[in-house]
Amino acid sequence: MHLDVESAFLNTGYGGDVAVIVRWAPLDIPNSTKFWKGHQIKVLFRVGLVMVAVVWFSSMIAGPAVAEPLDSEAIIKSLAAIKYLPRHGGSAKRAVDLEVQFKVNSAKLTARARRQLDALGQALQCKRLKSSSFEIIGHTDASGNASNNLTLSQRRAVAVVAYLEKQHGIKPARLKAKGKGERRLKDSVNPRASANRRVEVVNLNPVQVQRKPNRDQEINNILLGR
Repeated sequence: MHLDVESAFLNTGYGGDVAVIVRWAPLDIPNSTKFWKGHQIKVLFRVGLVMVAVVWFSSMIAGPAVAEPLDSEAIIKSLAAIKYLPRHGGSAKRAVDLEVQFKVNSAKLTARARRQLDALGQALQCKRLKSSSFEIIGHTDASGNASNNLTLSQRRAVAVVAYLEKQHGIKPARLKAKGKGERRLKDSVNPRASANRRVEVVNLNPVQVQRKPNRDQEINNILLGR
């Protein structure tokens, strides 16, 4: 008997899978331990090559991994009110980037995009965010014409606002749509990367700035029992 290794490619619609078919076939061979060992090494080597090809081919057809939609709790943590200490440095901006997918060259939401916006709608109605207003900013990658990308990003931002108003009852006064096109790339090294195609949600309410504590006053209050 000998091992006959074949491979077949199956089209799944999304990308593709590789099925490895292994079958035994009759073969007249000498009854030799040395022969068997050499034959087994060759078989294992060939199987190894097939498996390497399977992994490589699968990685090529699968494309980049798609991140799972953020849930409402994660969105709330990014947008909720915070106390900002100027001495910490950095930005006090409260914002979150969401992977909201649209049809190609269109402002029509995909089913996956609606699931992400449902989580956003739930977050915007929570106690910590219900009094805040938000800017919904559409971003594109740098492929195509810059002017067209700017217009498309505006249409997409408007589509997001319309969905939140209609499906989740968010008041229009709380939402402002704006398109940035390719002006603010998230991954400037790879201007056509999918990370650049996103919807940014920014909390427009002022951040509470916490003043530097007066240590002498605190010690005095402790001594006086205040």
